[in-house]
Amino acid sequence: MIAGLIVPTQGSVLAGRQDISEHLFDWPSRIGLVAQASFLLDASVRENVAFGAESHEIDDERIWWALERARLVDHVHSLPDGLSARLGDRGAKLSGGQVQRIAIARALYKDPAVLLLDEPTAALDRGTEQELVESLAEISSQYTTVLVSHRLPMLRHCDRILRLLEGRLVGPVTYKDLASEDAVGAKPVIGG
Repeated sequence: MIAGLIVPTQGSVLAGRQDISEHLFDWPSRIGLVAQASFLLDASVRENVAFGAESHEIDDERIWWALERARLVDHVHSLPDGLSARLGDRGAKLSGGQVQRIAIARALYKDPAVLLLDEPTAALDRGTEQELVESLAEISSQYTTVLVSHRLPMLRHCDRILRLLEGRLVGPVTYKDLASEDAVGAKPVIGG
């Protein structure tokens, strides 16, 4: 709903004090979305990061800037063709963590007003997840960031944490409380 892909059946989504449904034409251009399953083209690093831009509009300096923030510069420098290196179908030449980092670089390349991270580490191993958590912590301090995750480590650097229980947002809750519940295996109980 925040991305404007689904229209709420009740209520509204506000950005500032404006309903985003009144600005659906330009709202997606203000969102940087990183989903749990990122789509990559069988194309170059450059084309995947600047996804949707015309070739004459692509700014390599901006691509390197985005790759640096996504912690992927060293890997791209190691590729024989650098930014021109083809990634293969669905990023077949990359690891799962690298695919997600390309998706993050793509979102940042747009210079979004809001960065939406929807389970960005769901398919990653714990080590890769930790690297990505650190990278996202640095990035998210520069953007309004909304993170959706079932994985506790992803929430460590969040300023505000809400829970979705029985279709309702409740909270805020603290990371410390969540970590304590996770340690004892308790199911969350939030009273009114």
